[in-house]
Amino acid sequence: MSVTAIADAQDAGHRIPSPRPADSRSIRARARLLARILDLQHPRAQDPDTGRLREFLQLLQSENPSTLAVHAFLEGWDWINQAVLLDPHRFRLFFPGIAASHPQVLGYLGRFNTPAAARVSPEIESQRSRWLRSNSPTDSPGSLMGRLLQRLSNPRSAEEEVWGHVGCQLAFRDLMLAAFLEPGWRGLHDTIARLLDYQRRFWPETYCGGYAYQGLERIGISGCKPSGQRLAQYDIHEYLADHPTILDVGSNCGFFAVELSRHASMVHGIELNPYLNQLTACAASFLGVTNLRQVQQDFTTFWTQDRFDVVFSLSNHHTIDGNLALSFEEYVAKLYYLIAENGVLMFESHNIFGPGQGGPGDDGDLEQKFDIAERYFAIEKVKMVCAFVNEGDVDKLFVVLRRRPRVLARVDRTLRLDEVKSRYAYAG
Repeated sequence: MSVTAIADAQDAGHRIPSPRPADSRSIRARARLLARILDLQHPRAQDPDTGRLREFLQLLQSENPSTLAVHAFLEGWDWINQAVLLDPHRFRLFFPGIAASHPQVLGYLGRFNTPAAARVSPEIESQRSRWLRSNSPTDSPGSLMGRLLQRLSNPRSAEEEVWGHVGCQLAFRDLMLAAFLEPGWRGLHDTIARLLDYQRRFWPETYCGGYAYQGLERIGISGCKPSGQRLAQYDIHEYLADHPTILDVGSNCGFFAVELSRHASMVHGIELNPYLNQLTACAASFLGVTNLRQVQQDFTTFWTQDRFDVVFSLSNHHTIDGNLALSFEEYVAKLYYLIAENGVLMFESHNIFGPGQGGPGDDGDLEQKFDIAERYFAIEKVKMVCAFVNEGDVDKLFVVLRRRPRVLARVDRTLRLDEVKSRYAYAG
């Protein structure tokens, strides 16, 4: 039962008796702990789900939470326990040290996590129950769940890797969303957790500690960059008003492309990583998206006769995973060819505060790069956009550029980093 179902039942005038005092005290303590975890996570002002979740947890901390609310909490909490403690794919994310040093545990979890009808051995059923009983208490520092919640309810320790901590925080937020707000997301979240785990294990380089780089609010995946809020922050609705054809270069898990599909006649995403492409397919299928075509290919070798009204290049001109082997001019020239006449390039930088020495993610030399880019494209507007996590990422420069009728031999560059690196609104 979700928080929406609770509200519906209360609106219908159902008489709801109070739970037992002992249960209420335990639930209030857990709700306070989860609220603290939520408050420590990365605040997103435009995210309505955070408000809904906080409201639900506040309801549970009241003196007389309703039976329906308690039932929804206990059922959701049971699902979170099983997701964290029985699913090998999530266990590797939340407890990487144990998974690495005691790999036999994952074998047990695989047997415990089978459907009840398939667990024919009473011994396995007994072991599963003992495992959950010993590791699910939240007030025991010796239980795995107690240790996890203690870690997530406190600031990151100096020993913990940044993206590992951020990924765990956001993944746990996703669990709370599916547990307490939208149970219909749970099956999809299980599939996403499995694919992200496969990516961590079998793909050479991953972003965000192996968690989802992109989020999608409509399916309850927070991501390091939530797609709906990201698109809103770009503030480019006038360029999408006529439902253009769109190409998303380096589309990652495709959640941003799925969000763009609401504003496009057709979206084409190109991504080399097969696990990320499967995530795209899962999200698109779940939401019934039919105007998205995903291509699994290296952008270096990608070619098509199609020309696109709008192309997105979001921190992709020098990928951190090292999978893009084009010079900046080769990259810009290819974008120019793929964009229709009078079409638009949406460009997001890497770190413009870097040293400008050409390393991965270093755009401290963006002015030199735009000596090239502005020969192909004219800048229409530019501003800084905020990161969506408190650490591990930086604010980026977002630039809207119009394709020139022809490539110029030289140009007087208009981009001045000193003028724009503190500007968080478009000029004029």
